[in-house]
Amino acid sequence: MILMKKGTGRILIPICLFFSLVLTSCSWWQKPLDRTSGFSALLRKTATAIQAADWASALASWEQTQAAWRRIKPYLQIGIDHDYINGLEDHLTLLKGHLIAGEQGDALVLILLIENTWETMGDL
Repeated sequence: MILMKKGTGRILIPICLFFSLVLTSCSWWQKPLDRTSGFSALLRKTATAIQAADWASALASWEQTQAAWRRIKPYLQIGIDHDYINGLEDHLTLLKGHLIAGEQGDALVLILLIENTWETMGDL
């Protein structure tokens, strides 16, 4: 049994509660990570290039989006089901294929799926 000094619980319990809330709440992490990484903005930039059928710019934007995703992914893995993470990565991979093939409609659908997955991740 660990013996604590009287009053230690008053400090230890709030600290434990704080860390458990921070580690289990994805929504607290998602918005600051999005602002610093620019993930959503890069997805919009990719969508704009797709709508203009500028496939070289769309692929360059996709590369930047993928790099941003690699930076934020470790932080999200703390509190999100891995199926969401894997699903988003699958959609990013499929998106690259549609960009290479120049398939505008399919690429735009995947952008919408990625954006939806990203938005709903914060609600988990």
